[in-house]
Amino acid sequence: MNQTRLDVQAQGPSVLLIDDDAMIRTLVSRGLGRGGVRVTETSGGAEALALMDQSSFDLVLLDVHMPDMDGFETLEAIRSKARRGEIPVIMLTADDEPSAIEKAFERGATDFITKPINLRLLEQRIRYAMAGHARENRLRELQAERASACQIARLGFWRLTESDNFLEWSEGASTLLGRPTVMPGSLAEFLSEIHPDDRLRLDVAFNSALSSGQPFDLESRLRYADEERLVRFSSPGHSDNDALVGSFQDVTSLRKLEAQVLYLSEHDELTGLPRQRLFSKSAEERLASRTGQGMLLVVISIHHVLKFTEYLGSRITQEATLKIAQRLRSFSPDAAIIGRLEENLFALALNTHDQQPEALAQSLHDNLALPLEIGTREIPVRVVMGVAHSLDHGTEVSELIRSARLACRLALEQRLDGVHLYTSDSGQDYGTRLTLEADLRIACAQEQFFLVFQPQVDIHSGQVIGAEALLRWRHPERGVVSPGEFIPVLEETGLIEQAGAWVLAQGIADAARLRKEGFDLRMGINLSAVQLRLENLPETLTELCKEHELPHRRLELEITEGMAMHDPIETRVLLEKLKSRDFSLSIDDFGTGHSALSYITDFPVDTIKIDRSFVINITEGRKQRAIVTAISALSAQLGLTTIAEGIENERQRDYVDALGVHEIQGFLISRPLPFDEFRLFLSTHGKYRRIQEST
Repeated sequence: MNQTRLDVQAQGPSVLLIDDDAMIRTLVSRGLGRGGVRVTETSGGAEALALMDQSSFDLVLLDVHMPDMDGFETLEAIRSKARRGEIPVIMLTADDEPSAIEKAFERGATDFITKPINLRLLEQRIRYAMAGHARENRLRELQAERASACQIARLGFWRLTESDNFLEWSEGASTLLGRPTVMPGSLAEFLSEIHPDDRLRLDVAFNSALSSGQPFDLESRLRYADEERLVRFSSPGHSDNDALVGSFQDVTSLRKLEAQVLYLSEHDELTGLPRQRLFSKSAEERLASRTGQGMLLVVISIHHVLKFTEYLGSRITQEATLKIAQRLRSFSPDAAIIGRLEENLFALALNTHDQQPEALAQSLHDNLALPLEIGTREIPVRVVMGVAHSLDHGTEVSELIRSARLACRLALEQRLDGVHLYTSDSGQDYGTRLTLEADLRIACAQEQFFLVFQPQVDIHSGQVIGAEALLRWRHPERGVVSPGEFIPVLEETGLIEQAGAWVLAQGIADAARLRKEGFDLRMGINLSAVQLRLENLPETLTELCKEHELPHRRLELEITEGMAMHDPIETRVLLEKLKSRDFSLSIDDFGTGHSALSYITDFPVDTIKIDRSFVINITEGRKQRAIVTAISALSAQLGLTTIAEGIENERQRDYVDALGVHEIQGFLISRPLPFDEFRLFLSTHGKYRRIQEST
């Protein structure tokens, strides 16, 4: 059954979302809604067309595969009406095949994005499409104004008398055409001012009209002095009392404007590089013209740089992008074709006989990976390159782009830098990754996740005073999946926001249940980097605690040191908001990142958790003991609690006790336990007992 829902917001663009998948509609609508976008949802093409007849929208998000009308049919129907024909349309598709992408563009799509949808990338695509649409509208308006001005103020008439070959012009013709002298008085004199390459064609048109009444409508270059104008000459071809009449129009500015529109539609506005369609066309022509030569196709990701510069402002981001584009031009061979496929993605195509094409790509990588100097800042550059070659990976440019993009994408997902040559295994690896993504989406929808709880014990009293809630996934076929396998995928696909929201809700609910049963513990819950950027996080947590009657102080929110250091100023602002509401705060994995103590000491945290990497060899490693001692001393000076993670034996416990640690967690006390087992653990282990005492 079709369902339509309108999320009304005071401001922001109006977007029509057409997708038969209710979960995708919900995820996209909620994600865009947080950014102020007004989203109207519908599950079918027919209903969408009816909505577009009733209301106006700024942009359409259109799924390709739908039961009643597929996305291509719906797109054709949208483009068939002038009222809605120019609206930007971004296609949503699970197909990564060039044919599907080409079909989308042929039917009039503005852009496309593949599923699963990355919300941050979708927001960027929407902004980019709407900016392009606004730019095209501005150019279209200018073009219409120019055409109107030409018809009203720059349109003149001529009259040629056949008997005496006298050419008469309307008043002001010289001014309209920018001539310093009077207009020519005869056809022969007039034709002498026409560009030689256009002269014969216009002469034949005039004579045919005079002799047989044939109409004509031609554009010719009119030359006088050092100036040249493009003028449109036309005539209905009928003689009027021994005379031929017609009109002229100076279309020089109009044609320049059309050329500008064409240029902007095919080139990236910021860098001036060809967009994907023009890049592909140029590469195809180059490949076809160099028979026997191979083509190297390189896709270059600079996502890390743009993500870094986002926090420094749009001007810095644009400057970084321009400098990278300039580097790409400077360090690429002269014959290379360079393009900008997406905001984060550049491409290069080059005919080559090189038997090791990746060597050329590696040289380019080494030059692009040098730090960028912008103002007083030195910004690190992470470059990931996917490489394909026509001698090994396909004879069509579309195949090469797909292969190179796939190699680049796999490297990004595995958090690898450098140059990566496409191999036959790449497709198989990506298929496995897509399966995992699909299963995770089902897991989010069907709540296949569950929490386990690892006890935290006061090192002196032995009292269990807290627990850390950890996310686990029970796959219906594979069983419990390792967190190291699925959590990175949650982060990369944006599903971590949905999963993180579930963890908060479930963790608070479980903490409240335990409290009602007499176990008044501090519950530690990890925040993701995405959650740390949510402005409404304090309000959301307050509502959840109120719903479950859990005091704020019993909820300890954990962030990693790396997250804190990514944007320390914004992190501090959020932590202060949370602290003002009496939530407990902790820094997890402390000592493993690149922290500045001046920031850490400023954060309003209650607890520092010492990473297990410093604990595992603490009985043998002098350096590890020194680090733990320093962290404990810092915490003591700041009045903070320290928790040592990963305690697995009594010797480790005794060492961290001697070094001033307050609390411990690890397998010495208990492995992470599901809720019912954890509740039983609390019932039978009111206080922590040493291993030899409990056996």
